[in-house]
Amino acid sequence: MRETREEHIERRIRDFHAMRINCAETVLTIFSEEKCVEGGFYPRIATAFGAGLAGRQEMCGALSGALMVIGLALGREVGGDRTPAYQAGRAFIEWFEAQYGTASCREITGIDLSTPEGQAAFRAPGGGHEMICEPMVAEVVRKLLGMYGERELLL
Repeated sequence: MRETREEHIERRIRDFHAMRINCAETVLTIFSEEKCVEGGFYPRIATAFGAGLAGRQEMCGALSGALMVIGLALGREVGGDRTPAYQAGRAFIEWFEAQYGTASCREITGIDLSTPEGQAAFRAPGGGHEMICEPMVAEVVRKLLGMYGERELLL
């Protein structure tokens, strides 16, 4: 039996978790796969955005990845108008904060990822990554596909 789009997304998120691909990398890569966008720079371009901006647990990686997708969809050419991307980015951040109460990785996970113990708890079966981040990444990807699923991306 063939996978539904939703099943495919959820499976890819689990696959990326097993490969230790961060939330920013996962959002950007899954969206790109769904849109059939070739990009040798995925997930490389998103790596430093993981774990709340380079492991600082600030802005959530899923949100950072979503903003990169918005850039792919609405980003400007040199000298062009940034207004559409800024408006869409602000609207997405507002949606995200309404959904999760914050944009902070540390507040969302409730785990200190700067310690080996925190990292182990986060990655353990039933830990923060599986119970918090994976469902959140899936919701972010679904939202983005709803917004830009039919749009031709600017590459």
